[in-house]
Amino acid sequence: MDEATFDRAKAFIRDLFEGDSGGHDYWHSIRVHDLAVSICGREGGDMDVVRLAALLHDADDRKLFGQGSRNARGFMDSEGIPSDVQDEVVEIISKISFKGADTEVPASLEGRIVQDADRLDAIGAVGIARAFAYGGSRGRPMHDPEVPPCEGMGEAAYFANRGTTVNHFHEKLLLLKDMMNTPTARAMAESRHRYMEGFLEEFLDEWEGRRRSQELEPVLGELQDAVGLHPSELGRQGAPVHAQVVGHLLPVQRYGELVAPRDPGLVGQIGAHLLADAPLRHLPQPPVALHGAAGEGLDQISDDSRMELA
Repeated sequence: MDEATFDRAKAFIRDLFEGDSGGHDYWHSIRVHDLAVSICGREGGDMDVVRLAALLHDADDRKLFGQGSRNARGFMDSEGIPSDVQDEVVEIISKISFKGADTEVPASLEGRIVQDADRLDAIGAVGIARAFAYGGSRGRPMHDPEVPPCEGMGEAAYFANRGTTVNHFHEKLLLLKDMMNTPTARAMAESRHRYMEGFLEEFLDEWEGRRRSQELEPVLGELQDAVGLHPSELGRQGAPVHAQVVGHLLPVQRYGELVAPRDPGLVGQIGAHLLADAPLRHLPQPPVALHGAAGEGLDQISDDSRMELA
């Protein structure tokens, strides 16, 4: 197959997925194609079959188009693709989807490569975004702590399931790392899997309010001696020179001079954290406005530049 065939395949799927906002759009197919090319380059296999199957892998997705292979066959017929290649591509497409406990592994190396590429795009940062985009497009709640995940579902139960997006992580996404077929994909899946685990931990902490005290309680401890020091003293000691307010790091600065608050109670009142991870010389120069929690307490800051929060 020449490059023009793949260009026309890209144009075909661009039209096919026009307007999709549920995570199975044109760019998903392009990412799967690019991942499959990378895996195939390491694992071997027929690159033409891998590329065509990757580009067309969602052209007849049952979640979007129902059963059958009308779209993929129609495109390949229009391109004069030999029937044996068509059969191989359609076989790959029919096998790569996740089906719960009834998930299949394609017989061919090319099919296993495309399946791995599709699974890689379902995990990690992009996978998280796609999961919530798809759930939202189907009217599914993000999370309901009273609804447990349904594990071990077969194909029929999996496709009938209308659970939450967070449950989907446990029902599918967190399982994919150990379901990769090729060594290349298994290595690529490790960091994406860890990213999802970290995201879920943070999500549930915030959902259940476990982070509120950490966000609002001033972090003084070993930094107690630095509170109230003049900027020149802070610079010599490498002491705290940032304030974290409701999760955002900002320079502590006023009248062009970096400062730290002298009164720990004031720090707590405006919800700021002092951090000791940035020396003065590395901070940007423009003044930055620092907003307190609910806007309270800022009118109590005096004009003494040795103890100002800008």
